[in-house]
Amino acid sequence: MSGCLAQSDVQELGESFLHEFDVRVPGLSPDLCAPFNQEARQLEAHLTTMYKIVAKLARSEEDMERVAALWGMMVHFCDEAAQRICKLSSEHPHCSASQYFDRICDMGKKCQRLEMMHS
Repeated sequence: MSGCLAQSDVQELGESFLHEFDVRVPGLSPDLCAPFNQEARQLEAHLTTMYKIVAKLARSEEDMERVAALWGMMVHFCDEAAQRICKLSSEHPHCSASQYFDRICDMGKKCQRLEMMHS
């Protein structure tokens, strides 16, 4: 794979942002929506950044199996993020999470289509 980042680097970044989210979220007050929205927005922003990185890596990759693996990794991270938003939403039922959940799921579906297209 050409470029400065390898798939393992992207994997590490994804695991890192999920771990950081998991560390920060238990301290959120169930009565306040602003911290909830900040965490959900940040999780979505991390996914968007990862999507851009994976797209750049995929464009420069010639091996279609590796391209499919990159998109498969993004599907995994989108699924993990959606699960976390769902859990966070159940813990903070008065704070709207549907906008974050829907966009993350849409990104996951797009990544899944790209994975299938390159398989």
